[in-house]
Amino acid sequence: PMPASTFVLWAALTLPLLAAEGSLDDWDLHITRAANLRHQGKIDETITEWRAALAAAEKFGEQDVRLPRTLNNFGALLHELGRYKEEEPFYRRALPLWAALEGPQSLNVAAASNNLAECLRIQGRFVEAEQSYLHAIHIRESQPLMAGSANTLSLATSRNNLASLYRAVGRVKEAEPLYKQALETRTAAFGADSPQAAAILNNLGSLYTATERSDEAEALFRRVVAIREKAGAKGPELAASLNNLGSLLRQRGEFEQAETLLRRALETWRGSVGDEHPDAAAAVSNLGELFYAQQRYEEAEPLMREAMTLYEKIYGSTHPLTATLYFNLGTLFRVQEKFSGSEVLYKKSIAAREIVFGPSHPLVAEAFEALAQTYFLSKRYSQAEVALQSALTIWEKDDRTPPKDLTRCLTSLADLYAVERRLDRATPLYERSIEVAKRNDDSAQVSKALSHWAAALRQNRRDREAREVELRMFR
Repeated sequence: PMPASTFVLWAALTLPLLAAEGSLDDWDLHITRAANLRHQGKIDETITEWRAALAAAEKFGEQDVRLPRTLNNFGALLHELGRYKEEEPFYRRALPLWAALEGPQSLNVAAASNNLAECLRIQGRFVEAEQSYLHAIHIRESQPLMAGSANTLSLATSRNNLASLYRAVGRVKEAEPLYKQALETRTAAFGADSPQAAAILNNLGSLYTATERSDEAEALFRRVVAIREKAGAKGPELAASLNNLGSLLRQRGEFEQAETLLRRALETWRGSVGDEHPDAAAAVSNLGELFYAQQRYEEAEPLMREAMTLYEKIYGSTHPLTATLYFNLGTLFRVQEKFSGSEVLYKKSIAAREIVFGPSHPLVAEAFEALAQTYFLSKRYSQAEVALQSALTIWEKDDRTPPKDLTRCLTSLADLYAVERRLDRATPLYERSIEVAKRNDDSAQVSKALSHWAAALRQNRRDREAREVELRMFR
């Protein structure tokens, strides 16, 4: 099955408030015009005014707070618009300015650190992002934390964002308590059914989806949709909730309702942020995955190609989300027997994942296994063996490897050797797969390995041994 690419709604950036000082000078005028133009949806004109505001702020010098404010908030605007590659330099420059003006432990340093972390997270630079989030959290925790205060609420935002980072890299045990801390803070300040609490509930639902707690996830997603619809939301936040619920229902095979929700999410995003925004690209991808799951391959392919092109443009070819698109489109090509295209895309996914996660990450092993399937189906057995051995090496070295992943890979490699009539190499792999499955009380995997082993023996005209293996299923 194709891995879900459930969109996660990240909490709003923590920004220092803009405050006009003194007379209505050029800087104030540009800030005011930018706000009005943004409200009217005139994006190009808004950016022009922000550039003019920055030029005006530069004239005040580095000792004036308006310069780091402008840098930070201009970066936040670019983030909102999905122009992630452009925003990082603004935060990088704002941070030392705030530190020089107010000290390294100031709340404005924390705000800019949080925003930089969000920027790095989206670029797939997870180690740097984690460090920046932790820096922001450390500063905020060292300051007074009054119930409902701006600092307390901003701390909840940073905890939420760090939790979502941990969820994205599979550190789910660390993510859940952070989400719950953030939820408790927002619930106390705004109420259990407030839009502010809904943002955390949405992310917690995505965590439950990733950890196969689908009933809990569905309940949260439906609650979030109800909260946002009651509040009159019509933009990206509502779209995220619809998308997440639709993606969950797709995974559960409730395709009709899933399609309705995913189409509505896509239309909402396109209407609010445009066709080329990252969120709209995610919705296109998810709709393509829905059609894949329904075997509507001719409808799925153009959507997944469109999403891949958008992701390459927005994030680049080595981003983890782009890597997932490569993987998913490679899988679509494989089932369509477009093996050369499948091979190219799986290799691109492997290369990207190795850069982002390291060469020994489970997602790299997943892609090697998928590549091996393409080679196996196209009867390129020696290349399939190399790919499976690469995957098996990763699964064996990682203590976090779920037993079902290890047994699946062992069985697949044994099946390959059996097809090549190398039963001397296949037999110990079947035995080992059965041993791992038994050790983890996985009767389904035990039966699967035994049935594959028996079939391999019959293909090699060793019927008596096959019957003995089959009898083991009933012991």
